[in-house]
Amino acid sequence: GKTTLLRTSIPWCYSWRIWGFRGLYLNGREALTAATFHDWITRQMFGSRTAATQEVKRALTQFRKSQWVRLLLEAFWFPIRPRPVFVIVDQFEELLRSFPHEALCWADQLTYLHTRDKIARVIFVVNTDAGARSLMNLSWQGARFRRVILEPKKAHEMSRLKLIDPDVFELCGRNIGLYKLVRSDILRGDMGMDEARRWVESTTRRWRRERTVPFPLRYDPSWNTLDLRAVKRELLAGLATVLRSPAEEP
Repeated sequence: GKTTLLRTSIPWCYSWRIWGFRGLYLNGREALTAATFHDWITRQMFGSRTAATQEVKRALTQFRKSQWVRLLLEAFWFPIRPRPVFVIVDQFEELLRSFPHEALCWADQLTYLHTRDKIARVIFVVNTDAGARSLMNLSWQGARFRRVILEPKKAHEMSRLKLIDPDVFELCGRNIGLYKLVRSDILRGDMGMDEARRWVESTTRRWRRERTVPFPLRYDPSWNTLDLRAVKRELLAGLATVLRSPAEEP
């Protein structure tokens, strides 16, 4: 998904060249082993604990300053700007689950660098609508985010992969990771189609429960216009979602 997004977002005239784009890759799932948000960002940037969240800002600024030719041309009003750094924050919802307040504040500050100084292009990878809306609700000061939905390919669209079983692929929700696990068990005779269907449903429910957020963690800007009673009703609805039985769909 991330590779497809980058290939479709970057114009081909900039992608196919000797001097490619630079980028930072941050994995939100590794927050599960971090005690604090600062520990997570320090490990991702191989930095020091005293710098903490300034490691990313320093990397973006240093790359911009290294493009002295482009900076010089920009100073003389040439239509050439320094190239931005692509920052990919993978599994952002798992980072939200571990450190909700810190993660949203950091995302707000990171995207501010993009909208103001044009030194970064930030890509947050989320898996649910609630995760996307948590970020979209930060845009009350202006349009910061563009939502891109990458739908998984269907079996008939993958013409080059003739070995894919279309029935099993659709059973797994067109998830190639689940397909590999289920297909190998079926070939060994350890699992039938009915058992595979139950296993996929159970695994999908557990994955949504443990790796996604059940509702947006940032309130919608329209809440500022609601009265207190309406806000309380919305909060009660969110609380009911949190207290829902794990066996139910989130």
